[in-house]
Amino acid sequence: MTTAHGVAPATAATSSSSAPGDQRTTISYGPKLADTVAAGETLAAFNGAGKTVEWRIERKNGRPVPFATILRWNTTVPQDSGIVRGQVLVVTRLGPGGVCDVGYVDGRANPDAHELAAQLADARARSFKCGKDKPVIVGEKGPGFSGPYNESP
Repeated sequence: MTTAHGVAPATAATSSSSAPGDQRTTISYGPKLADTVAAGETLAAFNGAGKTVEWRIERKNGRPVPFATILRWNTTVPQDSGIVRGQVLVVTRLGPGGVCDVGYVDGRANPDAHELAAQLADARARSFKCGKDKPVIVGEKGPGFSGPYNESP
């Protein structure tokens, strides 16, 4: 398995969008960005995507083929004591069969957050069924953690 940090494979396209008045971002990958499940997925808390995408890549017929990404998102979670800033590593499935979030890892509560995200991508992304399987939360959750938009932060 090969990992490329911050360099998108030539066949990949990315998109980021946010609705006016909302402070949530969506990210998707592929040639038909708007048609992916990922285009409608975001975190519940106000958020913004980090700057480095890790592409999880396997070789098929001698060619590198991306099957997942890991992207660190920054979150702003309201708490009774004020605002807590957090980080969530989002693992996204790529390729034939759909583009969607596979799972989430709290980037601050887990000292090994990146390793947990890589293990999640390698174990579940290729077989994950977008629209059928539910994304999972791996590891500990701290006060700055936010799960998907359809769940409470």
